[in-house]
Amino acid sequence: MQDPDLAPRGEEQALTLRSHPALQCTDRRPEVLLVSPLRRSLRTAAVAFLDPQPNLPCLVDPDLFSSSGDACDKTVLKLGLALLGDDLGRPHLAGQLEALDVDALTRRGAYAPGTRLLHARLRRLSDQLRDRPERCFLMVADADVLAACAGAQTSLWHDGVVAFALTPRGVWRALPPADAWPPGEGTCSGN
Repeated sequence: MQDPDLAPRGEEQALTLRSHPALQCTDRRPEVLLVSPLRRSLRTAAVAFLDPQPNLPCLVDPDLFSSSGDACDKTVLKLGLALLGDDLGRPHLAGQLEALDVDALTRRGAYAPGTRLLHARLRRLSDQLRDRPERCFLMVADADVLAACAGAQTSLWHDGVVAFALTPRGVWRALPPADAWPPGEGTCSGN
C-alpha cells in the first residue's frame, strides 16, 4: 500500500508522546516541528504535537524520507493533501506538500532510497537547521532516519523518542533522557 495512514496503534502511541519526559522540559520548548511528507508522519505530528500546540510552526521536509524503497515510503500527493485539508484541518501545510520537488514525490535523485542518500539528506538538513534562528526542533520521521541521526548509537522502533543535539559542526548527538539533563544545558539553551 502506498503512503498508508497511521494505524490505530500508532495513533495511540502518538497520544502518549504528548507527555514524554523529553518534551516536558520548560527550558527546551520546541520552536519548530520538522515532519516527513508521509501520511503516517503527518498524522503523528498533528496528534502528538500540533493539536496541543497549534501555534508550533511546522515544516514538511522530504529530507526526512526513510532509506527504504518500499511502496509505503512514497508520498501520494492526493492522499496527503486530503489528510491535511479535510481530516486534520491543516490546509496551511498542504501548500508545503504541494511545493515538494517532483524528485521528492517520486523518490528519485537525492530522494531515492538508500542509506548513503539518507545520510546526504541529513547532512543537508543539518546545514539548513544550523542557519535557522530556532534552536529547538521536533522531528517526526521513520525510525531509520532517527537512528541515522544518532549514528546508530541507539535502536529505535515505532514508538521511539530520542533527544538530539546538533553540534556546531552539523553532527547529530543523542542526548541522555530529559530527567538526566543538568538544568541550563541542552539543545535549546545555545550550548
